[in-house]
Amino acid sequence: MAAARPKPSRPVQVDVLIQHIRGRKDSARSRVIILLNGCSSHSGRRTFITRLGRVIPLAGGSLRDVQLLARHRSLVTTERYIDGDSHAQRKLVALL
Repeated sequence: MAAARPKPSRPVQVDVLIQHIRGRKDSARSRVIILLNGCSSHSGRRTFITRLGRVIPLAGGSLRDVQLLARHRSLVTTERYIDGDSHAQRKLVALL
């Protein structure tokens, strides 16, 4: 069973934009775009790459594998997407 997701510490503001296709306001063909404040088009990509970077040792992989999955030309680019974790850093230092 999957673990329950923690609730956000503050409410997330959601804006909804209804975009009509071909500029016709009465068109039956329209799409709803949900805009989450504080999110960018790359925030999902950053989260995905960060999570891969954290679990890749469990699969016996390396950051090079994350780079290939992210389709980055350079490992330096991939490294920029991976967020640091101060708790994990403390645990690493404690292992010394």
